[in-house]
Amino acid sequence: MNAKLPALLVPALLVFWTGTAAAQRLDATQHFLLTGDGGVVSMEAANPEDPMTPDAIRTYLTGVTKAGFPELSGLGAEAKYTFEATPEGGRVFIRTQNSAALLEIHDYLRFQIRVLQTGDSVEIK
Repeated sequence: MNAKLPALLVPALLVFWTGTAAAQRLDATQHFLLTGDGGVVSMEAANPEDPMTPDAIRTYLTGVTKAGFPELSGLGAEAKYTFEATPEGGRVFIRTQNSAALLEIHDYLRFQIRVLQTGDSVEIK
């Protein structure tokens, strides 16, 4: 079942969803960027006229900055997460100075790009 949840329930439920599931249920799009020190995960509301979805995205991504993405939990303190709000949602910057952690972050982002078929570049910018 791929039904949308009522907008009022979304912020409370976001803590239980991974980013991919959250984007699917929120009518949001995700984009990924690989950078020299990590990468960026962006989520934007597909309908910018919907005031609840951007707020729910910001709530979810703010939580990511505290706990990280579950798939990268093995990096621990080697990965630093920073949130930035945008008009339609937000983005999380993932940064590291550890070369092994950098490879893992890039692998994770490339995997997301392929699986979600975002069309984003898998090259480091």
